Parts: sequence; structure tokens; C-alpha cells
Amino acid sequence: MKRKIYFLALILISGIIFDSCKRGEEDPFISLRSRDNRITADWQLKTYDKVTSSTNDGITTTTTYSYDGTTLTKVRVNDQGTTTDTYSFSYELNIIQDGSYVSTVVDNGDKTQTTSNWWWSNTTENKAGIVMEYDGTYLIERLAFDELTLSADEFETNTQDGITDSTRTTFLMTFIKK
Repeated sequence: MKRKIYFLALILISGIIFDSCKRGEEDPFISLRSRDNRITADWQLKTYDKVTSSTNDGITTTTTYSYDGTTLTKVRVNDQGTTTDTYSFSYELNIIQDGSYVSTVVDNGDKTQTTSNWWWSNTTENKAGIVMEYDGTYLIERLAFDELTLSADEFETNTQDGITDSTRTTFLMTFIKK
């Protein structure tokens, strides 16, 4: 009988300990690698969904971006109609253990490479978000050995001459390890 109680207690304690290792809601249940080790890798963008809604002088424009691994589609809707553009796109992100990163974007054949610094956006214990100096601040939705999902929800307002303009941008990016 004591063995059963010890066994049940061990299972309960293990579940609490392993669950505390999980930071993002979509993180794996258990990982033998630290978040520092999991995030430092060469990542390739797999999917990207972004919605920007802007209201300027009473006119609302909504722009939606969707990426399927090779093609980026941009749909813009406002009171003047809808426009759709598609073009080739790729985004690679090399996050390095020393606190630097290199991002490489190929946008319709034009290649741009940025090298800068990254750090955890909150306490180094929680590590639920990341700041990339020139690319933004992101919430880490999922960080597995071979997959990284980042999100952001940004809102901005400006008032000038009694007119308020506002912009809300939300997006979700999923990377796979190269």
C-alpha cells in the first residue's frame, strides 16, 4: 500500500515539475533542452499571417498578408475597393547563442540581410517573449526543438489637429528548423 502511495505522489510531483518547464501554451509537454538551447538555431519561415487595420481620417483600410512557404499574398480592402498582390518571399532567421541574430529576407527577388542583437523580453527565468533589436518584440507561442511560433498584437494611435488615426496589427509566424 505504501508503494502505491509513493508511486502516486511521484507521478503527481513529476507532473507539477514537468509542467513548470513548459512556458508557452503550445510548448511541448517536456523538453530535455533549455529554452536558450532551443531558440538558438537556423529557422526558416513556414507560415505567416498578418492583419493590419488602419483608420485614417475616418477611412478604414484592412491589409491581410498570408504566406504559404513560397508565396506571400497581400489583400488590401478599403472604401475604394480591393487589391490583391502575390509575390515570391522567404525569411530565414539565425538566432545565435551569443545574443546576436541574422535575418535574411528575399522579397520578390530583392535580398535584405540584417544583423543585430536579441534578448528575452521579460525575466530571464520566464523567457516567454523575445526582442529582436530591429525586427520587434514577440510573444513565443511555441518553442520546440524543430518549431518556433511567434506572435504580436500592436496598437498605435496618433492625434493631430483634432483627427485621431489608429492602427492595429496582429500576426502569427511559424518557423521550422533548417
